Amino acid sequence: KPYVRLFSESTNVMLKNWEALDAGSTIDVFHHMSLMTLDSMLKCALSQQTDCQTRKTNDYIAAVYDLSDLTVERGRSLTHRSDLIFALSSLGRKYRKACNLVHER
Repeated sequence: KPYVRLFSESTNVMLKNWEALDAGSTIDVFHHMSLMTLDSMLKCALSQQTDCQTRKTNDYIAAVYDLSDLTVERGRSLTHRSDLIFALSSLGRKYRKACNLVHER
């Protein structure tokens, strides 16, 4: 039950973001829900306070999205399934850079 408070805090931040929007404006619910979920997971699992829902730019979030995209892209390429070839490729270098950024925190 100690995590309920953390989930509630993350949800309240998301709702405050929605309240700040202009009346009648449209939102990308997936984006807001993704940030709220990531915020909750980081608080609960890693005790990280990233303010990912309130900051306009966040290197950590960008790196997480990059890692996700690069993983999918690697899976689509037969040549990148080899660890050695992937590590030596430009995608592998970008992946390693993103991993380093995520692991710094």
